Amino acid sequence: MFNKDVFPFLAKKRVSDITETDIRFILKKIMKDRGTNRISVRIHKDIIQLFKWAEERQPWRKLLIGGNPAKVVDIRSIILSEYEDIYGISDRLLSDEEILELHNIYLKTTKDYDNAAADDKKQLPKPLPEYSQIATWLCLSTLCRIGELLMAEWKHVNFTTNEWFIPKENVKTTRGKKQDLIVFLSPFAAEQLKKLYNLTGTSKWLFPNDKKTSYLYIKTITRQINDRQVMFKNRQEDAKSKETAITR
Repeated sequence: MFNKDVFPFLAKKRVSDITETDIRFILKKIMKDRGTNRISVRIHKDIIQLFKWAEERQPWRKLLIGGNPAKVVDIRSIILSEYEDIYGISDRLLSDEEILELHNIYLKTTKDYDNAAADDKKQLPKPLPEYSQIATWLCLSTLCRIGELLMAEWKHVNFTTNEWFIPKENVKTTRGKKQDLIVFLSPFAAEQLKKLYNLTGTSKWLFPNDKKTSYLYIKTITRQINDRQVMFKNRQEDAKSKETAITR
């Protein structure tokens, strides 16, 4: 997104010369040309973080005597007033049909791959690992953030009371003061955690890395899902191309 929406306007400017007006222009142009609130909010956050990084390090720190220009920009005055996902909180819900579809996709891709001959597996999409499938069900059933889940330790899970304790150090929030959280597990969520315990219960973490020296890299599961979405999209586009070629 930076290559398309930011660098064409700021790449040749000195850091000290970038102003809130420049940033406001970029965000307004995104809204005008593409009409996307989500991208505008995300780029605004990324620019704030970029300048924050520079403020804390030399030699860029001395170039930002005037402070972080992105912080002065009120993104709410640029995006549509009805957009409420500024703080990363969305009201997007999966329908019963979509949840069932996801369940069936997991079952089918795993079964097809496991039952395929060795040579045929090269042509099939590799199913999402079982621990990643469980992670998606836990995120959906507890409404936790993926980072909060991947950093969790087994000592924080109580199967007797069906509670999951999230220490404030693992909580991600953009508003208010961080505090410890307690997630009350539904029977479904508790069942998913018990399945996971059979896989990783000997580790300190629910989702350990390969060497079991720490928790899994925060973006691992998200990337696994994104990669499969791209593969599916590419297969759809290939199929459309073949159909177009046939009808020419």
